[in-house]
Amino acid sequence: MNDVLVAAVGATQISMERHFAADVESVVKAYLEPDLITRWLGSPEMPMVLAEMDARPGGGFRLGWDMATGQRMWLSGTFVQMDVAANGDRCIVHTEVFDPDWTGGEALERVDYLAQGGGTLVRSLITYGTEQVRDTALDGMADGMRASYARLDTVLAQG
Repeated sequence: MNDVLVAAVGATQISMERHFAADVESVVKAYLEPDLITRWLGSPEMPMVLAEMDARPGGGFRLGWDMATGQRMWLSGTFVQMDVAANGDRCIVHTEVFDPDWTGGEALERVDYLAQGGGTLVRSLITYGTEQVRDTALDGMADGMRASYARLDTVLAQG
């Protein structure tokens, strides 16, 4: 089974890495198309109930999950960079902020989608404002992303 590698980097960053048995375009599509992202990002305990995407530099996104407490959690951001390399690899950089804001302000995430081994290696680097926020985000992130990425495997296999 493909496992997600999650690690603290420096004082304020988290890196995540996972390989998927699908081409770069299919993986990027699953990250950016609302009808696909709602099928994999979240959990039965915390289902995603809304995904809005304007996937272009300067465009934005808004994601919403229903929490077990009955509260709704939002994640919003702006796409800063969306590059395609000559070989088809992709790089997407975006800001993100939660509502309610438990991270103390905006974070920056860079996601690289790299053709590798007949599939796609996804590498994420998230930069938070402080080490304390990074550590709070890191707690439980591997388990949550492991479950979401397992659902993403299913979505990708379905085409």
